[in-house]
Amino acid sequence: MPNINLIATRREEKKKLERIAGQLFVGLGASVGALLLLASFMGARHFQMNSELAGADQRMQKIQPTLDEIDRIEKERNALIPKLDQLEAAKAQTLRWQAVFLALSKATPSNTWLSQVSSSEGDSPTITLEGQTDNEHLVSDITQALTKDPVFQSVDLKNTSAVNVTQNNAAGKPIQMTRSQFQIQARVKPVKRPEPPVKDAPKEGPKTAMAGGGSRNG
Repeated sequence: MPNINLIATRREEKKKLERIAGQLFVGLGASVGALLLLASFMGARHFQMNSELAGADQRMQKIQPTLDEIDRIEKERNALIPKLDQLEAAKAQTLRWQAVFLALSKATPSNTWLSQVSSSEGDSPTITLEGQTDNEHLVSDITQALTKDPVFQSVDLKNTSAVNVTQNNAAGKPIQMTRSQFQIQARVKPVKRPEPPVKDAPKEGPKTAMAGGGSRNG
């Protein structure tokens, strides 16, 4: 009887070991299957990514000429910006001096001689007027007219004095007359320029100087 019981016990242990071995084999098989499935998925994903990269490279090659053309146009535009700024500055200066001359013409009454018109340099030049007119009231009228004109920032009557001049009357005979001699300085407003699209050094406006003699408006 003891021998029979021992044999039965060993058989039970053997069966138990066989069950454990079977479970381990099944688990190992499942793990290998999972690894194979994962490897297949990774391989397929890698192939898909390579295909997408190849397609992206092909599309990039197709649009590369367009990108090169855009880059060329951008470089040409950047090269033209300084020239456009210079043209705009020159245009603004030209329009400003036209406004200055128009203001002087409107402010100078009849029987007024401008013996000299000069200008300083810079973005906000000062114009100096020297001349003669019939009386001090006309000198005041000239100063007020220039002050009201929007092209000027400030106007100063520097001096005025009475001078004796000789003129011919209607009969052609010379007569002595007293006239008012004046000097007026008018500071021109600076030109307002739009903000540049790129950071450039500020450009100085063209230098202008005027001189005239014996001109008369009237």
